[in-house]
This record gives sequence, C-alpha cells and structure tokens, in this order.
Amino acid sequence: MNKITVITSSRNRENFLEDNINHVSKIELLKEHLIIDFSSEKKIDQSNYEKTKTKILNILDENEWSITRSYNVGIYFSESEYTMKIDADILIDPEKFSKLDFQNYDILYFQDNEWDSGNFIAKTSVLKEINGYNEFIKSRFDDNDLLYRLKKGNYKIGKASGIIKEKIDHSDELRHSSSDNYFKKKSPEVYSYAVVKSHNNSGAYISSLNLWSKNCKLNYKISKNSEIKIIHCKYYEKIKFSSNLKLKFIYLKTFFRIYYKNENNYFYAILKRLLPIALWVMPLKINEKIIGVKISS
Repeated sequence: MNKITVITSSRNRENFLEDNINHVSKIELLKEHLIIDFSSEKKIDQSNYEKTKTKILNILDENEWSITRSYNVGIYFSESEYTMKIDADILIDPEKFSKLDFQNYDILYFQDNEWDSGNFIAKTSVLKEINGYNEFIKSRFDDNDLLYRLKKGNYKIGKASGIIKEKIDHSDELRHSSSDNYFKKKSPEVYSYAVVKSHNNSGAYISSLNLWSKNCKLNYKISKNSEIKIIHCKYYEKIKFSSNLKLKFIYLKTFFRIYYKNENNYFYAILKRLLPIALWVMPLKINEKIIGVKISS
C-alpha cells in the first residue's frame, strides 16, 4: 500500500508545530508531512526541518487568511494514496492510529464528538474528485461543507474516536485580527465566541448555495525552493452581491444574538433585533469598524 501524506496548515502558528510534527513523524506509513505556511508574518524556514519528512510549502502574497485556499494547496500537492489532514493545534496518537483499518473507508474522521470534523484520513483521489475544499468559504463551516459534499457523492464515511491525543487551546487573533471596539472591551470572551459563531453561520449559508464544483479551477505556480503562488481567483470575492447582502445580515444577526444572549430584559430583546437591521443598511466598512472584524464566511 502506498504511504500517507499528512497536510497541516499554519499561519503564524509555528510555535505549535514542534509537537505536532513530532507526533506525526511517528506514523509508520508516513511519506511526508506538508506544512502549508500560508503567508505567515515570519516565514517558516525549511532548514529548521532538515533530516525529517517535513516539507514546508511557503505560500506567497496571501494577505487574508483563508483556510480553504490553504488546505487545497496541500490536497493538490499530495502524491500519496492517502492524505491525512491534521490541524496545527492537534496532537495525534500514532499508536492508536496504527490500529485503524482506514483502508475500508473513502474518508475516516478522527471525531470524538459530532461537531468536530476537522481531522481525518481520506483517499487522495476522493478529495481531488470533489475538488477539495469550497473556496467560496473563507474560514468557518469548511469541514462541514466538505462532509456534506462527500455524503452527497455516496462515499464511504467512517468515524474513529480516541485518535486525537490533545487539542492545544489558543486564540485565533493572529488569523482573524480584531480592532479594539466597544463590544470587545466590554466582554472579550463573549465577543470572541460571537465572532466565531457569526463566521460559522455565514459559512453555512455560503455552503447552502452549492457554488463549489469541478468547474472551479485550482491553479498554482511553484518555484524550486517550494514557494507557491496561488494563481486562481479568490472565489470568496466572486459571490453575488445579493448573496453577500444576505451573508452580511446573517453575520450581524448572529453576532448580536450571541453577544446579548445572557441579557433577558425587554430592552436587550429589542436591541439585538434592531441593531442587525440598522447596521445592515449601512456601508460594510462602518459595520466592520463598529464590530471590529471583517464580515465574511
């Protein structure tokens, strides 16, 4: 049987990679571990990983974080029969993985609950048949969208528990930077959760539009030192105006519903319904200045 290529996306997360790479390196069938360095502020240096099976793919000129654009690079350049996706904040248990009969599935998820479908091993041919991740989605609901399209294609899907040894707790600030604003200062934890849920619900809406297909071309230019330029368009910028308007309203509605979820009096009940409408009719830049983050899927 051919070996496994592991893909891991990193944007300003090199501090996570030492343990991540160490655990992945113990996988018996490992061919190589592709680290997709998605335009980090400090470029990851391949020389730091010599004499290992780790290969750094430095992605150039991507100012905005997009997890789908990042992981599609890994899928595109994977040459093994199987591709395993392991996020940078995940430590896999190689001993438990070695006992899995993953060959019986088109994709096998490492899933300890029904909500987390972000880490898996799949036939590389299957991932390429469905054209990888949906790049109309930038950062949330990407894994759910992938699973939905796999189910729609009648692929054989499995689930294995206990394969993830540890998930490192972290902030997404270096990926989704937010400016200081009233909501963040008043309640940082609630604010952070509201932003995550807003991105997630926006991604779910974009997924429901069924925009992604094999007709969405992926094109890359790679240099001799493994620097990669993504040539194809930013598909998330190609969403129709009317769809973007609805996405904007979903984002605002979700944000204020979550942010004020613990406020049960009539004033806040009215406020969290009126604010999304009031901001929705305003220019996007004003929305983003008030909330402090870029509104997107």
